[in-house]
Amino acid sequence: MADVTVKCVLELDNGSVIADMESLIAEGAYSEVKTSTRYATSAQSLGVYGDGRTITRVILPASAPNGVSACYVNRNGAIAAVIPVAVEGQIAHDGGQLGFRLRAGDTLQMKPLTAASRTAALVVKTMQGTCAIFEATPSGAASTSMVHILTSQTFGESLVGQNVAMHVLTSKDGSKLSTGGVLYLSDRALPYGGVAATNPQAQQPEYTMTRTQNIGLSNIARLQTSS
Repeated sequence: MADVTVKCVLELDNGSVIADMESLIAEGAYSEVKTSTRYATSAQSLGVYGDGRTITRVILPASAPNGVSACYVNRNGAIAAVIPVAVEGQIAHDGGQLGFRLRAGDTLQMKPLTAASRTAALVVKTMQGTCAIFEATPSGAASTSMVHILTSQTFGESLVGQNVAMHVLTSKDGSKLSTGGVLYLSDRALPYGGVAATNPQAQQPEYTMTRTQNIGLSNIARLQTSS
């Protein structure tokens, strides 16, 4: 897998400071993205650079040549905030407002994809304030349960008792997705929610508003592929 340049530009404190994030990192894995050296003498972690400041807007979504699975702010080993993603050349607008206050120790983590990657990423924000990222890499005709990128827990194990408020699913599989996206299945294996997939190579992914029922421990987020 190649090393590629990834980018993200964040507005801090309503424009008084801009965090210009850019690093050369490997495709296919989450790595830290630090500030570029265009406007600073050295690359810094996001939390060091913006300690005490608030990310008010995502000027440039997290982007890479073949797309980004997901991007998030890591705080003490957990997903504290999620950043919108895009493919270079397919960015129609900024990433919107955020309102997240940074602390020293926070890092920006990003996973650039390879051109042939089939990894699908589900990014969720709950009504209770939890941010979570789930991934799955389908192979052939199969049902695949998405798992949390940090804990490997299922959808239900990660979000039990909570309700999804916003979600977005990215996948390059297109017509191979039998249901067009991901479905949330109850403990009786019956669907009660879901979200359609966006191919980031064709258009910029955007969050969809929703309100699911309470998520049960045995609930899963399932991808069904035809090939």
